[in-house]
Amino acid sequence: LYINGIENSLEVAHKLGDKSYCANGETAGLSMAIGGGCSVRPVEHANAYATLARGGTYKDLAYILEVKNSAGDVIESWTDSEGERVVDPQVAFMVTDILADVNTRGSVWGYSFSSQPGFWSATTPYAAKTGTTDNGLGYAKDSWIIAYSPVLSTVIWNGNHDGHPLVGDSHAICFKINEMYQDRVHQEVYQSDGRWSPGQTFERPAGLQTLTVAGKTDIWPSWFNASKNSGVAKETLTFNKYNHLLAAACTPEDYKVSIEVTKTTDPMTGNEVYSVPEPYNRDVSDTCDYRPAQVSLSVRDCKIYAN
Repeated sequence: LYINGIENSLEVAHKLGDKSYCANGETAGLSMAIGGGCSVRPVEHANAYATLARGGTYKDLAYILEVKNSAGDVIESWTDSEGERVVDPQVAFMVTDILADVNTRGSVWGYSFSSQPGFWSATTPYAAKTGTTDNGLGYAKDSWIIAYSPVLSTVIWNGNHDGHPLVGDSHAICFKINEMYQDRVHQEVYQSDGRWSPGQTFERPAGLQTLTVAGKTDIWPSWFNASKNSGVAKETLTFNKYNHLLAAACTPEDYKVSIEVTKTTDPMTGNEVYSVPEPYNRDVSDTCDYRPAQVSLSVRDCKIYAN
């Protein structure tokens, strides 16, 4: 979020489908990364994840599929559209792959939690994301789970209508509902009409690479080039060694020190991020008004005096 920028990231959220999120001039800052700052509408949130399920293609919500008159004649019906590509297919797939990766999730949260029914299914592959909202006093008031397959995106919310805190934040209720729902809706609805088949998973887009980098094998976007460090470069910057600010033209030569830093260039946005060792600060230039304390010594009568 920091690299992509808050406004750019908010625009992506809107394009994915969360159109009401911080849509009235509010700002969530960097807390947007965990959904902070503004509320979301569950139906829009489900549609945003459906955009990922479609490989980055957004489609408008449709609440009414068909209208008939009293004689049973169809006078208006919804028709599907091609939609709008709002996210690169490789990006959409990589996000989905992360949310569907039970093994990696288990290495962080524990396998008993990450593979429990309702967060994962052996017969119906889907990606899932949990969420919790607190009331500002440290107590959970909302429990969420978002689960999506190639054919269905679902948001399940658990909470009190008056915002009263929940007894716990274990997502147990959401997991139970999702467990009872996912397999049956896929098998009894989507499989029966030919829109889904057992074991069906997300289509991997062309161009993605499977590479081993730093001892770990994973999928990488087509633009990544491991042999060229993919946008990572070393650079030498000059700082004021006393106040640790970026050296300016007015910085005295004997105050300067050269420091090697790492510069990473995002190949998608072109944004540059510098990793600078503490305590140096690349973002602020030297104002040249700092002078280190100086002490002169003199010797009189076999004694040393500080002036």
